[in-house]
This record gives sequence, C-alpha cells and structure tokens, in this order.
Amino acid sequence: MCGASVASLCAHFGHLLAERDDRGIVLLDSRTKRRNVDNVHCVTTRKLRPGGDLMPHVAESPVFGHSDSHIGLQIADLLISSVFFPGGVRHLRGGTGVEHPLSPAYAAIRGRHCPRVGDLQHRYQTATGKWTGGVVVSDRRRGLSAAEPFRVGEPTAVIPHPAATRCPSRERAVRETRIRAVGRSR
Repeated sequence: MCGASVASLCAHFGHLLAERDDRGIVLLDSRTKRRNVDNVHCVTTRKLRPGGDLMPHVAESPVFGHSDSHIGLQIADLLISSVFFPGGVRHLRGGTGVEHPLSPAYAAIRGRHCPRVGDLQHRYQTATGKWTGGVVVSDRRRGLSAAEPFRVGEPTAVIPHPAATRCPSRERAVRETRIRAVGRSR
C-alpha cells in the first residue's frame, strides 16, 4: 500500500467517524519499518499541519500490527482472500487477455457474498456529487467501476464437489496412455 492510499483510507474512515460523531484508529498490517514510516508520513503531516488537523476524528496516525496477533487484521485478510478476491477477480479480469481458467466456485462466491460485502462499504457523495469511499478500482484501460464486483446479474453457479469435477486434459492423458499401452502389447 502506498502513502496516498493510506491517506485516502484514513480520510474515508474519518468521514465515517464524523458521520457517527465518533473517534477511532486505523490498524494496518505491518510490513518493514521503512515501508511503515513511508505509509504513515502523509497522514501524520495532514494531522499535524499548521492550519489544523484534516482528520480530527481519526485519533492517531495509523498504527501497525502483525496479522497473526490481531483478530481485526485476521478478519480483514479472511474477507479479502476468501470473498472479495474470488468475487472481484472473476469480474475485473475479463477482457484482460489472461487465459487462466477460474474456478466455477468464484461465480458462486460472487453471487452469494459480494452484494452483502458491497453493502458494508462506507460510500458517500462529495460536495460536487461524486461518489467516493469504499473499494477503489483504477482501470484506465476499460474504465470499470469499483461497484461492478458487487453487482450480480449472472446466475450463481453450483459449486461442484472436487471428486465430481472432470478434467479433460487428465482424461485425454489417461486415454493416450491406454492406447500406447495397448499398442505395445501387440
């Protein structure tokens, strides 16, 4: 995560806290000391600027922890890796030229969970009427919206049991092996 992203995250969190007339802190997954300092610097300068704190509801510049010792970070990791990534990658990778097949379970995850995860976002309109907050997607090539992974218009796929999933390449390899074995026995 870069400093500008951390500052944006803190600003949106500060907006949520202001709406609720509350205060809070941001806990980030720790990287290296150098990366942590770089990521928090732009927030610190916005909080300690001579003209006043730009994020008064965020009580402190972001603090860092390790995900193996903080339940909040573990929940965030679980949500991203098991719900948002499979649901979002199915939509966002389309048209990119990536030819790796995706698990049919990704469609089911997207249909079942992404709309509810989308409802958990803090989205709001700025004074100019622009929607902001929540998940951000930077797609200059195709211009996709960050809202797309949370919209579900396609039917939800059934997740097949792994033992019932056919693998055509494996079946072809077995068939070719049998043909070669039969050919040798003649």
